[in-house]
Amino acid sequence: MEEHAQTNEELHKTNEELWKSLHQHGRRSTRERSLNFSSKDDPKPFSQEIMDELVSPHYITPKIAFFSGVGDPDNHLTKFMAQMIISGGSDAI
Repeated sequence: MEEHAQTNEELHKTNEELWKSLHQHGRRSTRERSLNFSSKDDPKPFSQEIMDELVSPHYITPKIAFFSGVGDPDNHLTKFMAQMIISGGSDAI
């Protein structure tokens, strides 16, 4: 478990470094520019809750097909949510 927490911390630090580098070089995506973020806001790709979420070493990524736009989207989401519950995924994951 300690190794897992260390890996999460390393990923968190790497994400922070990448964002700093991105802003230093002035490279901002079209989507980010369209959201009118100022540099003082220091946008992150995910909420702090998601960034801080610890992923269990026992978590298994569910095998779910991408939604192709064909069929019932509610049915697809129901299957996805069921697989997340079975695999031990939280809302943040």
